[in-house]
Amino acid sequence: MRFFYADHVAIYEVIKSSISENNEFKGIIYRNEEVIEAKEAGYITYYATGSTRVAKGDLVFSIDEGANNTKSLKKNNGKIDIKDSAYETIADEVEYYRTNYSDAKFGDTYTFHNDINNMILELNTDALYSNIEEVIKDTGVKNIVIEKAKTTGLISHSTDGLEDITERDISTELFKSKKYNYETNITGELVEKDAPVYKIVNSDEWNIAIKLSKNQYKKLKDKDTIGVSFIKNNLSTVADIKVINNGGDRFAILTLSDYLINFIDDRFVNIQLAFNTATGLKIPNTSIVEKDFYVVPKKCFTQGGNSDSLGLIVKEYKKNGAVKSKFTETDIYAEEDDKYFVDKRLFELGTTVSIPGEKDTYSLNNVDTLQGVYCVNKGYCEFKNIVVKYSSDEYTIVEENSDIRLPIAKYDHIVLDATKDIEDKIIF
Repeated sequence: MRFFYADHVAIYEVIKSSISENNEFKGIIYRNEEVIEAKEAGYITYYATGSTRVAKGDLVFSIDEGANNTKSLKKNNGKIDIKDSAYETIADEVEYYRTNYSDAKFGDTYTFHNDINNMILELNTDALYSNIEEVIKDTGVKNIVIEKAKTTGLISHSTDGLEDITERDISTELFKSKKYNYETNITGELVEKDAPVYKIVNSDEWNIAIKLSKNQYKKLKDKDTIGVSFIKNNLSTVADIKVINNGGDRFAILTLSDYLINFIDDRFVNIQLAFNTATGLKIPNTSIVEKDFYVVPKKCFTQGGNSDSLGLIVKEYKKNGAVKSKFTETDIYAEEDDKYFVDKRLFELGTTVSIPGEKDTYSLNNVDTLQGVYCVNKGYCEFKNIVVKYSSDEYTIVEENSDIRLPIAKYDHIVLDATKDIEDKIIF
């Protein structure tokens, strides 16, 4: 018998979706870097812009001991045609800085200032390269040192003193940035002899090290790959991952082959890792309820006289010693090996049932719980079992097309608040 439920019941429609557990980290980048130093003191002019790839033998920079290059450069400024895309690049950089600025990151202002100056001056690169012979002729060869790339790779005009770090150097102290000394050179600046003027990276493979908590270490130690999202520019990729212990602390090492050029000037990077990602039927956690069931051996079940439905033959013992047997139809909510789960409300604890074809009987004492939701597709609240794949703070992903007896499906309507006593109640 079912009764009407008087109060309003909020309903949720089951959808197919995904849930990811994302954790944010500050990472340290390390890669195969070589720092190139100035052979002489003087005014530097770059012909290869930062964050670009050069081939072995390409002209990278020159140093003019008397600043004549700089003077010649000024003479040529009116001849340079700046592309619209260059203006767009600068505008994008300014907008990113504006939207992400905070007092906590005030130190980034210096880096931003240098980056913009470098961008503006390096718009002249093509013209400088095409006029280098004219510049040398005007200034005198004796005063100019020309430097070409000794190997193929990506170059950066920035250095920070951490170019030599490897996996062995990863430590908690390294994350505190005490050894970090970011410097960048721009065309027209005076550089000292033996000062770093650029670095070159000759491998597309690069690494990010992150520090882990004990719990994070446990979640990641058996993974080979993981999804990575870069907060700075919303790029995403998949990285190889391994966990290590250095100095008693836990770290993860991510190895990537994408986006090296996007982070060639960076030593530290903020990332998100997708620890767990699950796809299936998405339901609110508030819809999930636990329900008690008898766990009964399959051999106890039989079919009714004129029905194909399964049920149990209950034995009722009278005071006069007589025994009465009664067939009770039961819904099967789940099965596990050689057992079925049946609604506990149908029988008293300790009820005796027959085992068809045997003299022995079975007592209903074995109780277990199932997780499920109340489905209202038929106008009343019907419990349906679920198999959980992954849960977040608010939602759970459950298996779709599972082998359970009464599964939920996409577009099912379920009760949003399962704490109410509404099972079998008619709600509309």
